[in-house]
Amino acid sequence: MKILTGKLASYSAVINNLFRPGRHLMQAIHYRLFRDRSFVEWDRVSGVQNLD
Repeated sequence: MKILTGKLASYSAVINNLFRPGRHLMQAIHYRLFRDRSFVEWDRVSGVQNLD
C-alpha cells in the first residue's frame, strides 16, 4: 500500500506543477499561454476529448 501511496503522491506533484505555474513569477500574457498549453497537454495525456 505504501508503494501505491508514493506513486499517487508523485503523480499528484506532476499534475499540480502543470496547473500551478507560479503566477507571481510571470506576466499575465505568459501565464495565460502557459495555462492554455497546460489544458491542451492534460487533454492529450488523460485521453479526454473536448466536447465543444
